[in-house]
Amino acid sequence: MCDTFLEVAGRAYDSGTDGWVRTMIRFIRHFFGKRFPKLHPSGLVAEMMTLGFDDLKEDFTRRTFGFDSYKRPLGRANLRLVNWIGSVDYCGYVRERCLKYLIANFQPGDENRILLRLGDWVPGIQDVARAWVREHLDELPFGAVHAQQKLILHLSRKENLRDDPIMAVIDRWLLDRTMAVDRSQFYSLNPKFRRHVYRLALLGNEKLGRWALQDRDPFNRLLALDMIGFENLSVPDMDRLRRDKAIRVRRRYLQARIERASDSLREELISFCMDRNRSIRRLAQFHLQRVYGVDAYDLYKQRTDETFYYIADFAKRSDFDRFVEALRSESRDVRFLCLQAICRIDPNRLHQVGLERLLEENRRFRGLVHAQLSKICTVEQILELEDVLHRTSPSGVLIYLNLLSRKSHWHFVDAALSVLAKDPSKEEVDFIRSILRVKIAVYEKAPPVLEASIRRKLLSAESVQDSRVREMFREIDFSMRSE
Repeated sequence: MCDTFLEVAGRAYDSGTDGWVRTMIRFIRHFFGKRFPKLHPSGLVAEMMTLGFDDLKEDFTRRTFGFDSYKRPLGRANLRLVNWIGSVDYCGYVRERCLKYLIANFQPGDENRILLRLGDWVPGIQDVARAWVREHLDELPFGAVHAQQKLILHLSRKENLRDDPIMAVIDRWLLDRTMAVDRSQFYSLNPKFRRHVYRLALLGNEKLGRWALQDRDPFNRLLALDMIGFENLSVPDMDRLRRDKAIRVRRRYLQARIERASDSLREELISFCMDRNRSIRRLAQFHLQRVYGVDAYDLYKQRTDETFYYIADFAKRSDFDRFVEALRSESRDVRFLCLQAICRIDPNRLHQVGLERLLEENRRFRGLVHAQLSKICTVEQILELEDVLHRTSPSGVLIYLNLLSRKSHWHFVDAALSVLAKDPSKEEVDFIRSILRVKIAVYEKAPPVLEASIRRKLLSAESVQDSRVREMFREIDFSMRSE
């Protein structure tokens, strides 16, 4: 709607109806406030005269304002910019005329407008762009690849261009330019664009294969592993993939290694049983047991370093005391691994370890403990943890209320009223409201002590400004009267 009014105002200005322009601008200001600058006919002209190519890329409204609105003030001052705008105009005649102008007066960067017209819905305009691509695309340097990489990706994904012969011309030019630069220049391209290049010519291209296996993006390294094939990897490539920082890459390498079993597979599986990632260890443990009958648990028991505590993967009750002892380890990974084992064996023993100490650990520890609290704690114990929960997590209030809602509806209502009376956040209001609307325990009678506390807090409803909070106060008051 906004774009339509602005375009009409611009065209009205072109025709000389200044009074109508002012009327339209006043209308827009009235309804849309500060979304638009204070425009008037002379202001429209002044703004157009300062328009640049970057403005078109970042501002949809300016880019689609209407060719006629730009043509008159910009026609002499910046003819190239006018034709850039006109090359995406709704009118096919305008697009064709502007495209031919850009081709006849080509400057570096204009290939953007020409390549974009390859997907035009008018065959004649497509033909003009295709003819230029066939004759002149090979003249463009690598800088054009870097500048137009997003557009080339866009064209490669268009269904009507996917199998078009013109894309083969672009792909050939693309490969010629990328293969002529060094690795640092190639890596300056967008990761998704590098992936597109890999898909074009990775097979049989040793140089591109090395670059792909050493690419900074793990998904590109995964693509290289899948396309090159495990059997075609060199020994240095295998060593690099085995020690890769990305879990996805190491796991895919292990799967490929298992699929092509050899005499050295046993040692490789033992090595991966010592991996820091649990999912990789579990995969290696399973195949080591299945293929060779070797129990990784026995291997861990013989270790004297931190890998000894990988026995936690098996969570045997006989090792429980070792897990509790390991919670004093300096290694955070060992502590978390053993805490997981304790939760799997007997989460009630977390009281023995100390809930407050565990909640003061990092977010991974807290998430693991939070999931167990409703199972192992009574209402009274959760109430005692209120300060710790609030202090140790940004979402401590919501976590505390959620735990109470699972254990006792009226304890939740009492705590929720305290939160609502203290300028609650939108997230807190939404959460409390959702619980109150779905709880069927609302018709259970509240204990006398809680009932007195809730009624006392309901008296503060008059000072609450938020209408949704006042509504919840009324609903709680009604449920108390309906007992």
